[in-house]
Amino acid sequence: MHQLVLQLLVLLVIADGFTSACNDDINEVLYDLTSASQHITDAVYDCGGGTPSQCSADINAILVDITDATTAIMDAVLDCPVSAAKCTADIAKASVAIAKAIQDTVAATNDC
Repeated sequence: MHQLVLQLLVLLVIADGFTSACNDDINEVLYDLTSASQHITDAVYDCGGGTPSQCSADINAILVDITDATTAIMDAVLDCPVSAAKCTADIAKASVAIAKAIQDTVAATNDC
């Protein structure tokens, strides 16, 4: 996930010609993934014995954050200039990484 966040930060830095809606979408993805990262840290602690009663809430929060990030990525696909081929490729990579994160979170839900 750290690599994905770094890719999005680079995208944001080079996004001078992008619309404000595009920049907002990328910022939203970064916010959601940062939140998911914190909830993952919380889940590792809570599900590992720290506060077991919070385990389910942590995993649900991860799913919400990832879902929100996915929505923001779909918005970015619509709001960011189509001519930015590198941006499109980065968004595609982010989508794949988020799909993998969802898969892992669902597995954790089943295993916990």
